Amino acid sequence: MKKLITIFVATTIFLYMAPPVFAHTHLASSNPEAEATVTEPMKEMTLSFDTVIEQTATLELENSNGTLTQVDNISINDDGELHAVFDQALENGEYTARWEIIGVDGHPMEDSITFTVDVEESVEEDTANEETAPTEEDAAETDEDNTVSPANETESNQAEQDNSNVILIAILVVAIIAIIVIVRLKRKK
Repeated sequence: MKKLITIFVATTIFLYMAPPVFAHTHLASSNPEAEATVTEPMKEMTLSFDTVIEQTATLELENSNGTLTQVDNISINDDGELHAVFDQALENGEYTARWEIIGVDGHPMEDSITFTVDVEESVEEDTANEETAPTEEDAAETDEDNTVSPANETESNQAEQDNSNVILIAILVVAIIAIIVIVRLKRKK
């Protein structure tokens, strides 16, 4: 009976600790969102991940012609957010943002999103003629307008989470079967 209790406790501890092992870091939200059309001049991008990411993260931005956009500054905060600033406002067109990160679990992840920039020419000219830096109030308004809900996760992230759940359930079923077999063997003795 002591062995049965020991096995049960060990299995319970294993199952309790298993979810972090199977969890990988995924994109929780982005600004701009995947498949979004940006109608304001865009000089920066933010990717928010569901866990902390390492400082070694990289971001590459490529337009539909295959031309890479220079990313001047990438900063990563303690909340799992990667913020990138570009040399100049992006030209109109379709872009693919590719990133490589290492999450809190030590597992490297890479993925991408696409978005389109479609700024009216008069807005582009007005922006080019302005010499003033955006105020904190302007930045706060932009952040409020472009906030993305965590419910907008990509389908691939959902598939990986589903796979993790299937693995966890399989482990649980195997543990239950093992306990049943041990109990039956004990009764036969």
